[in-house]
Amino acid sequence: MTYSDSGGGGDDGNTGWVPSCDVCYLLNSIKSTVESNQARLSTMQTTLDNMITVFNANFNTDFPWLYEIKEKCDSKSNKQYIGTAKGIPALVLQNRDIVKLLKDIQHSTCTNDNGPVVPEWWQLRAGADRPQLVVLCAEKNPDDTLKSAKYVVTIPHYQHSDPHNFPPFTRLEKGSYQGVLTLKDNSKVIIYGKTIQETRNVLYNIYQEIDTAYRDGFYPKVGPIGNPDFLEITVYPKYGKYFPSGVTKTVPLWTVAYG
Repeated sequence: MTYSDSGGGGDDGNTGWVPSCDVCYLLNSIKSTVESNQARLSTMQTTLDNMITVFNANFNTDFPWLYEIKEKCDSKSNKQYIGTAKGIPALVLQNRDIVKLLKDIQHSTCTNDNGPVVPEWWQLRAGADRPQLVVLCAEKNPDDTLKSAKYVVTIPHYQHSDPHNFPPFTRLEKGSYQGVLTLKDNSKVIIYGKTIQETRNVLYNIYQEIDTAYRDGFYPKVGPIGNPDFLEITVYPKYGKYFPSGVTKTVPLWTVAYG
């Protein structure tokens, strides 16, 4: 800093120092820097205020969701995944429910019984237009729900032309005994039971559900088949599909779920 020795003071005659041009430049530079930084700080404050507004919206806003799916194909109502959460945490909870929903879809797809079935046609006598009920049976899971329906029993001349929610038999213990019940028009009911008595009992229950005009007395033929390793399992009716004109139209008139 440079001092002046001249007495060029103010109007009061006091002497003092006069800063050189270097000092003026320095002060002006500091002043400009402060003003510039102040503008930048003001801009940063505005930016932070805007960010806080966005964050508050994301964290404080309620986001509701509702997903629905049938737990089973024949369920009468939907299973719901519903919730509300604030902001970003809502995404975590939504994804959790979406994962559950996908598991439900996978389970429904894996257990869905979409296998096609067609009525039987007996070649011993013409008459492929016989009305028939095709009963799809399934084994039970440990929790008493039914697995996929893989086993079929066909009943010609079923006496209920309208949807009937009661199965023609309650269960069938499958095994290596073949039972054949022949009706008046030579159409047949064929099942495979674990014992002679089991086979006769199920055939008799089915016999009671056949149109009386085609019953020719209850005289089933029951005997062992050649394969002694025939699978022995217990199956239960799960679905019934009614074909009023037999194989001449392979689309069922109606389908009922027995479970």
